[in-house]
Amino acid sequence: MQPNTKWGFVSKYIFQADINIKIHEFPNADAAWLHCVASHRRPTLSVDWAAEWQDYDILAGKVANDRTNPTITAYLAGLFGEVGSMRADEQCVSMLMPENLENQICLRTSAALACISFEGSEKVVCR
Repeated sequence: MQPNTKWGFVSKYIFQADINIKIHEFPNADAAWLHCVASHRRPTLSVDWAAEWQDYDILAGKVANDRTNPTITAYLAGLFGEVGSMRADEQCVSMLMPENLENQICLRTSAALACISFEGSEKVVCR
């Protein structure tokens, strides 16, 4: 898109779950969610954390994006204490203001991708 563009497109998909698909949902941005995000940002951080979610086709929970990146990077650097400690986890999660985070879905496998079908797109004008 060109700078100052006042429009964009929203793509629409239909999700049809397969009974063999393994889905894990994080209902809240909490320590478990943070450990999952951290293990995907830095796979060598903890084998135990990464192994916990490796068999899931779909992970759903609060968004971890450019807005949350500085806080998560500080957490991974140990600025809140030892990574994985209750103190560091609680401080990081509280700084992320989880009540303000939107939801996201991560389709991790080809089996998960096979569950979605493109339905079309729609032009959206920004105000």
